[in-house]
Parts: sequence; structure tokens; C-alpha cells
Amino acid sequence: MIVGVIVTVLIITMGIVTFTFFSKQNPIENNNPEPTITPALTQVPDPDGTILIQAKDGIISNLGKYDNQTYLAKTSRGFEAYLAQEAAQVTIPFTIADSQTGTYEVFVYTSDDGLFGNGDRNATIFFDQSQKLLYNHTSQDTKGMVWISIGNISLTTGDHYVMVTKQETSYAAFSFTSIKLVPAK
Repeated sequence: MIVGVIVTVLIITMGIVTFTFFSKQNPIENNNPEPTITPALTQVPDPDGTILIQAKDGIISNLGKYDNQTYLAKTSRGFEAYLAQEAAQVTIPFTIADSQTGTYEVFVYTSDDGLFGNGDRNATIFFDQSQKLLYNHTSQDTKGMVWISIGNISLTTGDHYVMVTKQETSYAAFSFTSIKLVPAK
């Protein structure tokens, strides 16, 4: 009995020491997501009027009975929405002021490890349930977070929401930290 208690205490102590060591080695702060592929070419200032919609402001819904892997949480990639199973959703509210009414190009800040096939991370992105865009996954190792353009939308003054839904039944999750709306040219 005493040996069991000692072993348990040692295991817990080792877990705490390991967690403390690795959490200090790899901080998970990413408050300002910027592309990591070819930084000299992609780290340009956003145009005036750009709107940033953060996953951290979202609400997870439509989880499957056995979906215990979908989450909204702070990770090494930033505060991300991680949609693990088909039909898992995150809904994020945002507001458009009078001066922001117009057409926007939509970008998703995401990453890919290139380990799954094309289409395995597909997602549907609805704005106000009336404007549908698709994230069509092309398998590639992005070597970090990148902005991917997925199309254009038009927005009027008022309260809006974006709803992101994973489409596929694959083991490949769709994850993102931000959606950026850039005034269309």
C-alpha cells in the first residue's frame, strides 16, 4: 500500500516537473497572428478598414456524441478554434459600423502539416447564414500559420456572425485563429 502511494506521488511530481519544463521552453503567446511563410513577402500591413474576427470570441456548437476533441483554447498557434469532427461548428459575432459597409475579401488564418489528403480539412464558412464561402483544403506543409483567401462577401451596417463548420469525416481537424476581412478593391 505504501509503495503504491509513493509511486503515485512520484508520477504526479514528474508530471508537474515535465509540464513546467516544457511550458517554459515553448511559450504559447501569439497575440498578433502574422504569416510565417516567406515573412518578407507576406508580412505587409493590413489596408485601412481591415476587420479582424478572432476565434476566441466564438461559441462551439453542433458537437457529435463522441466529439471530445473539438475546442476553443489557447495553444502554440494562438487562441484557436479546433474543429475535430464533421459538422462541429464555431460561431463568432461581430459588428459592422456605417463606415465599414461594403465588400470584403475574406482570409482565414490557419495551418496545415501536409499529412492528410486534399479536401480532408474542408470547411464551410457562412456569414449570417446567407453568404456561403468554402475553405477548400489543399494538402501542404505551410510550416506555420498562413492567411488563406477564400472569397468575397458584402456586409451592411449592424450585427453579424460568421459560422464555421467542418465538412469532412476524416481525422484531419480544421483549425484557425482568426478571420480577416479586407476591403475589396
